[in-house]
Amino acid sequence: MSTIQSTTPSTTSTSPTTTSTSSPTTNVNTNGTVSPIQSSVGPVSGINYQSLITALEASQQQQVTDLQNDISNLQAEQTGYQTLEANLAPVTTALQSLALPTTFQDFQVQLSDPTQMNVTAGNNAAPGSYQFQSLQLASTQTDLSQGFVNDDSQTIGTGTLTISAGGGLEQPTLLSALNGNTGVQAGEIRITDAAGHTATVDLSNAYTVNDVINAINNNGVAEVSASTSGGHLVITDESGGSGTLSIANVSGDQTATDLGIAQSSSTGTITGQNVYQTTANTLLSQINDGNAPNITSGAASLEITLSSGTQLQVNLTGAETVGDVINDINNATGNNGDLVASLANGGIQLTDNSGGSGTLTVADENQASVVQALGLNVAASGNTISGTNLLAGINSVLLQNLNGGQGITETGEIELQDRTGLTATINLTGATSLDQVINAINSATTTGGHKLNLTASIDPSGDGIEVTDTSGSTADNLVIQDVGSSTLATQLGIAVNAATSSVDSGRLNLQYISQSTSLSTYAPGGGAVPDGEFTITNSAGKSATIAVTSADTTLGDVMAQINNSGLDVTAAINSTGDGIVLTDNAGGSGALTVKDDDGGTTATDLRIAATGTADSNGNSQIDGRTATVIQISSTDTLNSLVSKIGTSGIVSASVVNDGSSYAPDHLALTSNTAGAAGQFYVDESGVNLGLQTTTQAQNALLRVGSGSSGYIQTSSDNQFNNALPGLDVQLLAVGQQPDTATVTQDDSGIITAVQNFVTNYNNFVSQASTLTSFDTTTDTGGALQGSPTVMEAENQLASLVTQPFNSGSSDLSTLVDLGISIDSSGQLSFDQTTLQNLLNTNPSAVSTFFTTAKTGFGAVAQNTLNSITDPNTGSFSEASDTLQDSISNYQNRITELNQILSDQEANLTNTFANLESTLASMQLQQQYVSLIAQDSPSNNDSSSSSSGSSSSSKSSLV
Repeated sequence: MSTIQSTTPSTTSTSPTTTSTSSPTTNVNTNGTVSPIQSSVGPVSGINYQSLITALEASQQQQVTDLQNDISNLQAEQTGYQTLEANLAPVTTALQSLALPTTFQDFQVQLSDPTQMNVTAGNNAAPGSYQFQSLQLASTQTDLSQGFVNDDSQTIGTGTLTISAGGGLEQPTLLSALNGNTGVQAGEIRITDAAGHTATVDLSNAYTVNDVINAINNNGVAEVSASTSGGHLVITDESGGSGTLSIANVSGDQTATDLGIAQSSSTGTITGQNVYQTTANTLLSQINDGNAPNITSGAASLEITLSSGTQLQVNLTGAETVGDVINDINNATGNNGDLVASLANGGIQLTDNSGGSGTLTVADENQASVVQALGLNVAASGNTISGTNLLAGINSVLLQNLNGGQGITETGEIELQDRTGLTATINLTGATSLDQVINAINSATTTGGHKLNLTASIDPSGDGIEVTDTSGSTADNLVIQDVGSSTLATQLGIAVNAATSSVDSGRLNLQYISQSTSLSTYAPGGGAVPDGEFTITNSAGKSATIAVTSADTTLGDVMAQINNSGLDVTAAINSTGDGIVLTDNAGGSGALTVKDDDGGTTATDLRIAATGTADSNGNSQIDGRTATVIQISSTDTLNSLVSKIGTSGIVSASVVNDGSSYAPDHLALTSNTAGAAGQFYVDESGVNLGLQTTTQAQNALLRVGSGSSGYIQTSSDNQFNNALPGLDVQLLAVGQQPDTATVTQDDSGIITAVQNFVTNYNNFVSQASTLTSFDTTTDTGGALQGSPTVMEAENQLASLVTQPFNSGSSDLSTLVDLGISIDSSGQLSFDQTTLQNLLNTNPSAVSTFFTTAKTGFGAVAQNTLNSITDPNTGSFSEASDTLQDSISNYQNRITELNQILSDQEANLTNTFANLESTLASMQLQQQYVSLIAQDSPSNNDSSSSSSGSSSSSKSSLV
């Protein structure tokens, strides 16, 4: 703004001057409004222009003030709607909870024996009482050596320590695998020995055949012993009585029948029926000691050539059972009944009806590995191939899988002699299972019927067998030797003719790795082999990259890639049956090498990332054993041995001090895998650490249910997720009796959600009442007084209380039936007892009432709330938006009025400034006139002295 100033012509120092005062100014506030003009007085006129300008603008300034008051009122209404929306937010939360089925699926569990286990209920649990019993806790295998004086200076000998994760010769047979995988009914059996002693044996908690044997042998009443032979249970009377040995079912159970021993015998021995044999239901994963066929997916795995010359391509894709294989052979394209596959004597039998003069043969096709696994690697006899047993005896293994899968070249007769000189010859021609060999040695008798003093059993390491003379005599040598063409004793490692009381086979190298072995568990520690690439360079310097991807699922898939790489490198199962071996046939002068690419670990986890060494034929070879072989030197101590074992992946090694004064330090080996899958085997050669298993590898066993309807589950870590639908069980201790878990509905969440709904609904009603009220004392109303929007919202919400909803029950249709009522002020009250009674008597109706999609209370009430509070379409939002439009219009009008006031003030200020300038000019002219009048002749006294003075004055004015 300009400042009013006086303007005068240039004068001398004696000329009159004007005194300047502050001139009228205007200020513009930061909000764009023009503040009243500050007090300012004209320097000439003495007029207070500010007061004049303010007076002139007063009417327009009042319009601005009125508009600002209107905006404040509108903003108060907006705040009111926002407050009500905020009050409805927790109502929405409560409704969302009540609309969820999971709110009505909260359960609590009470246990009769909480020390035995923890049981937690999930959303899909069902109320009721359930029985569980903790039969066995999971444990991780630990082996402990003999004591040593110290761990850092005493040497431990020289030799080899082999640690493997497989190869055990005594495989516990599950009861569920008996009778073609139909299992054994849980229950009791009654045994009466020949002396008349009767015992009832409870087998409801038995999980394996060994559990049955132990329960019978430890019954404490009937004097009998239980054992196995092939697929049979054998019960022998030990009482010496003259009566009948009998075994029967109890109380309608079929347990004895399912075990094949519901029989009587006057000879003192019950040999049960064959309950463990191959059937059509036998899984391919069960046969051949778990070395299942490696089937080529999408192509033929078998080529069968008939005597007529016809070749059948048999596609086994998708086969899971022995029955599936038989069907696939019989239904092979082009068969037409010329070849018939069937089950006979525990194996697959192929009968050639084509009538040709050729030979029936079977071969693997498309790099599959199925012939040996299916027991068909035998020559035809006439027009028939009689496959070998696909299952070993109970708790045993097949002879064909010993020696790394090479088996026994020739079974036959073995000559035995104990140290007293008693001799016997046993005939094992056609034997297929190791238990047949052990049983034959244990039952060997002379020609005169005298039993030899020899005991055969699995050795302490678990992966070999030993034969011990129990006579105590030293008169003769212990003799075990093959007769004729038999290689059995030699290949079993028990051939002996020496003055010794026992012979141990050492590790028999049972094959437990095959082409069908899954890559998902093949890495050290039981992990998965990762996808990745590795490079193989053969002895001639030629290289190829092998890429393992998600499409490769078995060891056979990787082996096929190597064999097809064009490097003249052969991948096969190694001679110890515990890994793959790569053999270089390129004939170069270099060494076979395998290296991981790009920092991967694929080859390392396959145990083939190495440089080859020469085999017996001079070929470079990499043997990727999964077993860990530790060479112990003459300088090794416990500490250095721990360091060597540390990278095995199978076990963790440490030194344990037992606190004793002599030889307190022990080597401790602990499996890196929990439960039964973590079982490991240790073989010592040339060194005697005296390792013994102190903690067995075993899974946890949980019995679910009771009586014949119960069954047993297993876990490696004591945790059973979904042991029953919705129930998780964690075992804490072995229980002697079943633990009853009572599952009941936990109503606390439902009641809390309903209470939250009522409380927050009432908060909204109270707030709405305040905002719409009118105070007659002060004659003022609330911010939302008379708001039809609020009234409509209140009516909508109130209607929910009395509106009927379907619950499937005549006792429940409205909130009133749940104990919720509404008073005249719109406030809700909640009778919790009414709701609790309904939850006790008809919980499903309450759940249906609240949770039914679209039509249940939760869905309808939520839609009602959305119609009020939705940020885009809700009635509160629309009302607030309308208010905002008015506020914006008022603000725009204030801006316009402020601009008018500003322009008007500027014009008035300029006008008053010009007026002051004009007055100043007039004042100066008046002064000039006055001076001229003082100098006129009429005012002159005419003296010479004064004349001179007067002339001088005039001169100064010119």
